[in-house]
Amino acid sequence: MLSQIERPVLVISGDRDAITLEHTLLIFHALPHAELCVLPGTDHATFSGRPEWLNPIISAFLDRPEQTATR
Repeated sequence: MLSQIERPVLVISGDRDAITLEHTLLIFHALPHAELCVLPGTDHATFSGRPEWLNPIISAFLDRPEQTATR
């Protein structure tokens, strides 16, 4: 179950993603140490189409000390 994941998780979605925002929010709220990133004007191809947006966000998340990566 998602609620048992104790590590920080970055949930990323596009506001025009195939996965609905409601479903993304269910995932986000189920994870006790999650952070949410919804990118405007993007869809499920954001990883390949907008690396200049995502790479800094992901790098900052991964580089942060674990105790500060909370909601």
